[in-house]
Amino acid sequence: MNLDIFMADNVERLPDKEVVISERFKVDDEPVKWKFRPISAEQSDQLMEKAMRFDNNGNFDFDPIVFAKLLTAESIVYPDLKNASLQDSYGVTSPEELLTVMLYSGEYAKASKTAQEINQVNDLDTLAGEVKNE
Repeated sequence: MNLDIFMADNVERLPDKEVVISERFKVDDEPVKWKFRPISAEQSDQLMEKAMRFDNNGNFDFDPIVFAKLLTAESIVYPDLKNASLQDSYGVTSPEELLTVMLYSGEYAKASKTAQEINQVNDLDTLAGEVKNE
């Protein structure tokens, strides 16, 4: 078999997804679409590590809520949540904080759902169980 099809230059990249997350952000009276991208398995692993917490017994525990926040922030390409001026305008210091301050609850839920869909994360509770069993 020819391994050329697996070479990085020959692999199709999954498309980004543009979604109106909120009707509140407009240009010329039109809602602005936010741009989401899928992240690599390596990036996902790094986010999972950040979502691990020690419990009172010194054991690791995976927090799916923290993971969802990290995944959502990492998946958003536009607006640039890492932009210092944008963060400063909301008085925050991280992309995750920015999302939770700039969006209303339903808007945040839509952004989180979009990030999970584009990354094919179907069930965070199942993912949490898998992480605990590794």
